[in-house]
Amino acid sequence: MHEDLRAKRAMILHSDMPSELFSNSGTDSPPPERIKTLPNKTPIEVDAIPKRTRVANKNNWHPKLKEALKGPLKAAGHPTFTKIMNFCKKDGYNIFPKGSQICTPNAFFGSCFLGEKCTKKHTQASGAQVKPILTLVEDFMKDPIKLNTGQ
Repeated sequence: MHEDLRAKRAMILHSDMPSELFSNSGTDSPPPERIKTLPNKTPIEVDAIPKRTRVANKNNWHPKLKEALKGPLKAAGHPTFTKIMNFCKKDGYNIFPKGSQICTPNAFFGSCFLGEKCTKKHTQASGAQVKPILTLVEDFMKDPIKLNTGQ
């Protein structure tokens, strides 16, 4: 019978089952006295659980960057950081190195796609970083509609 089962050629009928399979696997259930002495857990009241309040992504956008990029971002339909960097054919790693604890999209554009799930620090770009950021996204700022149309 085992060879038939391994080859998946057989069907098992209850009358063919060995009696060991019908009995418990060897572990005994706790005696009834122990069942009565188990501590009773109080049911959890769902309404009593405090709900987690959603914390909005703080606006950490540098005022100079906001002034320069707000219009082009709106004209392009608020594209993602990755789309803008691909459009400019550049990356922000010379301003914020790879592996940095600062959220680069948040520093560039004042918001992060991951929001509160982001594990990096949402800090504002410093005054010294504003000019290199604007130079980096210069192609996007010149004609933001091209990003939207893909030309």
